[in-house]
Amino acid sequence: AEKAGHFTLIQRTPNWVLGRHSVLPILPKEQTPWWMVWIFSNIPGAMRLYRNVLLALIDSLLWPSKVLHRDGFMKRVFERFGRNEMAMTLKQKPELLEKSMPEMRIGCKRICFADDYLKALVRDNVHVLKTGVARIVEDGVITSEGEHIPADVLIYATGFDVGSIGRTKIQGTTTCVEGRSAADDGLEAYLGISVVGMPNSFMLLGPNTTLAHNSLIRMIEAQVAFMVRTMVEAIDNDVECFDIKPQIVEEYNSKLQSVFKDRVWSYGGCSSWYLNKNGKVFVLWPNTTFMFHRIANQASSLQKAFNTRM
Repeated sequence: AEKAGHFTLIQRTPNWVLGRHSVLPILPKEQTPWWMVWIFSNIPGAMRLYRNVLLALIDSLLWPSKVLHRDGFMKRVFERFGRNEMAMTLKQKPELLEKSMPEMRIGCKRICFADDYLKALVRDNVHVLKTGVARIVEDGVITSEGEHIPADVLIYATGFDVGSIGRTKIQGTTTCVEGRSAADDGLEAYLGISVVGMPNSFMLLGPNTTLAHNSLIRMIEAQVAFMVRTMVEAIDNDVECFDIKPQIVEEYNSKLQSVFKDRVWSYGGCSSWYLNKNGKVFVLWPNTTFMFHRIANQASSLQKAFNTRM
């Protein structure tokens, strides 16, 4: 927006946009200050402590504030705070209030944390359209309402195709995953790692391990620790083949899906890539990252959770 002569934003669904420092005031505004670099470099454990505090603050959106729950007092307070902050930033262009204020409940789609996005929208050379794109033509785009928007450059940012592995086909002993079958069929896995009928195999960030609020690295760390522990146990016991037990996966996912009844993603008034075509939340983990770590650390041993063959 600063460099373009004119910038047109074609926005189908207005999202919740909150300032990074409004939610996480301990974040550096731009560059990490020298004194923080010194502390991280010279005080053992300082960086780990800072990281854990950040993770805990972001996790608080789920507990104890319950902002990402279906409803509640703190959720309504957070929504009022968010609307007020967005309105204050957009007040220079009153017409943007209707175009950029979200109609869905907060958290139904990923909350955007940005300090400069809304400020860019009030620039004189920025025009916001609340519509969709019907097609792309040689010199621009045609909107869903038939308007022609001339453009020299298109920034095509329309989201994700989650649950698709393209033309790849993964064949197990009793399970096969290809194309969009993982999403469409609601593939289930234990800890998002082990799938029934796919022995001697693990996956990272499988079903119900993506996050709508926190760092995926935190989830990967817990999954890798479980994988290593399982492989070490298999090697130590001369196990040649191990396959997760169906009842383990069924019990785990039954408890998991019951939690979503109290979360915003199925009831917040939006459609998103979190849900498959049948309305099942197959992507997200519904609790805090700390809880996932605890469950993964306490997970059953190889002999209890897997069918094994020596």
